[in-house]
Amino acid sequence: MAIDIASARVLAETLARACLRSLAGDREAYLREEHAEAPNCWFFFRAKDISVPPEQSLEADWAYAISKWGDVRMIADLSDDAGALSTYLFVMSDYF
Repeated sequence: MAIDIASARVLAETLARACLRSLAGDREAYLREEHAEAPNCWFFFRAKDISVPPEQSLEADWAYAISKWGDVRMIADLSDDAGALSTYLFVMSDYF
């Protein structure tokens, strides 16, 4: 059964909270408002005001892919490279 974007954002926010709380403290939102969408998934990105020290990047420097069926994956955050992001978005959409 397909989910809507609001449900996908809740899934991504829950995962982001678990991953980022130690860096950002308790806050209302860990994700940016903007997202990327393809036929089978959405990508959500860490809020820009949450910085990740280099020594913690492996555990916290991620984006979150949510399929239209509720599957959740942590993925490389390519939001600073529009071309790479677009390619990755459609590869992940095909995967889901």
